[in-house]
Amino acid sequence: MLLCNVKTGFLYYGETRHREKIEITDELRATLKQTVTEMHMLYKRKHTPKVKPTKSCKACSLAELCLPKLYKAITVREYIENNTQEAGQ
Repeated sequence: MLLCNVKTGFLYYGETRHREKIEITDELRATLKQTVTEMHMLYKRKHTPKVKPTKSCKACSLAELCLPKLYKAITVREYIENNTQEAGQ
């Protein structure tokens, strides 16, 4: 695209505020292409993968699409207690 060969890059991890230098190899490029292809297939199918809710979900612009609270598992006891309290029992 830019007619230049990029051999190194940096990944920045926001949670740990750490930058890591990476070597860009042919194997890494192939893995990235495969991952991007899978992401496009999920997007076309309108499929949102399940996620583990974190504190950053509160500020996420995709929270309404992702709905991380729906995937929070509760125990049977919690379910019964929540529903009996709502029913006034």
